[in-house]
Amino acid sequence: MLRTKQVLNDSTLSEGQQRRALLDSLHTPALNVALGIGPQAPPHAYLQELDNAYGNVTGGEELYIQFLETHQNNGERASDYLRRLQALLQEIIERDGVIKQDAESQLLKQFLRGCWDDSLITALHLKELLSNPFRSTPTFSELLLKVRTHEKESQLKEVRRKRHLGVTATKVHTKTLVTMGESEVTSSNVSKVPDVATREQLEERIRQLEAELKKNSSSQTPQRARYVKDGQKPSEQRTKIRKFCYNCGEESHMLPQCTNPPNAVLVQRKLCERHNSRQGQQQIASQSDLHLNR
Repeated sequence: MLRTKQVLNDSTLSEGQQRRALLDSLHTPALNVALGIGPQAPPHAYLQELDNAYGNVTGGEELYIQFLETHQNNGERASDYLRRLQALLQEIIERDGVIKQDAESQLLKQFLRGCWDDSLITALHLKELLSNPFRSTPTFSELLLKVRTHEKESQLKEVRRKRHLGVTATKVHTKTLVTMGESEVTSSNVSKVPDVATREQLEERIRQLEAELKKNSSSQTPQRARYVKDGQKPSEQRTKIRKFCYNCGEESHMLPQCTNPPNAVLVQRKLCERHNSRQGQQQIASQSDLHLNR
């Protein structure tokens, strides 16, 4: 129908050219409908016949009510919503639901009611255009250009924002994400160790663990002394405990010489390994003692 109306509104074509162009643009069954009134009928008669067969039979008033209830859909751009309003408004004008002189103000009013993007409405000062009697209401093409320009500028700004914040955010959060991953992997081993937020708390926890280790080790001292006295050794040799820095967890230096940043996760993990190693040695010694007493 739109193509047909464009052909009929082309004043450079004669009636015969309009008829030929109109019939050439149609396909069955629409072509059969048009030819039903004769091959030499006026072009506007063809248009009327097609409108009767395929056109919207809703009246102008009913279409205008639908126009007032038309709002922007979820995910629909404001420019697409404006085009949809314009297409519906043109149909209303053709059916005498709105006079053509009020089309621009009606379009702007409904766009303000139905568009959910308040930032766009504020940035383009659309409410001021409608309320100011000294400023003319923009045409559909002018309004569409304003909306599309704002959408493009907002899109480019969002791309720049993501590119800028993405680079810095990646650098800032990489270390945090790695630490979180290490914490999840070793959570089963350090579940009994409380979170250490400061260096003072870490040192206090280290002193507590060392005291606990010394207490556990002292309970095995008579047994170990008996091994030495009797000239016997446990079936398993004691594994040498490696020393490490209580600040960063590295084994190449000790706490007084440390210049590295604190690494509480690594320190906690190595303390747990030391604790588990001591417990394993105590179990081995107990098993050896039971074997000797049999």
